[in-house]
Amino acid sequence: MFAPRLVALALAPTLLLCACGGSGADGGGPPPVAVSITVEAPSIPEGEGYVIDAAGVVDDTANVTLGDNGNDEAFVGVLCFDLTGIGDVTDAELVVHRGALLGNPLSLGTLYLDHIEGDGVLDPTNAFDGTLVADALVLADQPSWALDVTALVAADVVAGRATSTFRLRFALPTNGDATADFYRIISSTSAFIDSRPALTVTHVAP
Repeated sequence: MFAPRLVALALAPTLLLCACGGSGADGGGPPPVAVSITVEAPSIPEGEGYVIDAAGVVDDTANVTLGDNGNDEAFVGVLCFDLTGIGDVTDAELVVHRGALLGNPLSLGTLYLDHIEGDGVLDPTNAFDGTLVADALVLADQPSWALDVTALVAADVVAGRATSTFRLRFALPTNGDATADFYRIISSTSAFIDSRPALTVTHVAP
C-alpha cells in the first residue's frame, strides 16, 4: 500500500505555545491542536477494474467498462482506494471521468454508485456481494462526475476498513438486444493522468 499523497495542510485556529509554556494535559496551556489535512488517497489497481457477467474479472486496465456486450453479458465496474493513514474524515470527494461509449448505455437505465466492502483485490463477487450502501449515488449522463462521498469514506474509517471501494453499475445488467451498450471509465492506470479517478479526503490526522 502507498501512503496518501499530501495535498494541503491547515491548522485549526488555535495558537500553539512553545514547549516551555506547558501543555493542556498539566493545566499549563491550551489543549493539543487538531491538524486538518487534505490528501489524495491512492488508487489500488489490483482492486480496480470490471467484472464480466459476475464471473470473470479484468483488472489493471486503462478503462473500466460499464454496461453490456453483444452477448448480453453484464459489465460492472469497481474503483478502490487505499485509506492508510486516514483519520477522522470531514470531507471526501470522488472525481471520475468517462471515456468512450458505444451503443446506447442509457437503455440500461440509471447509472448507480454502490458503496461496497472490498479487500483491495478485484473479485467476481464484487459485482453483487459485499454491499454496504446500495444506490448510494445516481450518476447523470455527463462526461465526468464530482461526487460527495464523505459519509461513505467516513464510515469506512470508523469501521476500520483499509479501503474505500465503489461499484459502478447500470440498473439493468443487460437490455437483451445482442448489441454492445457501454460506457468506459478512465482508470488509475490510464496514460491520461489528469483524467484518472481521484478520491480527495480531508481528515484530522490520527
